[in-house]
Amino acid sequence: MDSIESAKVLKELGHPERLRVFQELSDVGLEGITVGELRDRLKLNGSTLSNYLSNLVAVNLVVQVREGKSIRCTANYDTFDAAFDYIRRNCGKCPATY
Repeated sequence: MDSIESAKVLKELGHPERLRVFQELSDVGLEGITVGELRDRLKLNGSTLSNYLSNLVAVNLVVQVREGKSIRCTANYDTFDAAFDYIRRNCGKCPATY
């Protein structure tokens, strides 16, 4: 991951509600959750959640898979880890390992 990609990921996670969406998907784990279930858990209206998910999908923090009429969402930990690994490796005063 390069600086531009890392910055885009961090920008999306920097919004409190998008961070809350990612946290909920992280809590659910690798099996993911449907958009409807996520909407109900977070008590968000559909268009707002759709907007948040669209932003997270755009930077590859969320993966969506169609299941019939539903869409299942899963947190993409590889992208999350890569963004923070970039910061750890490229910030001059950061310790080499954590």
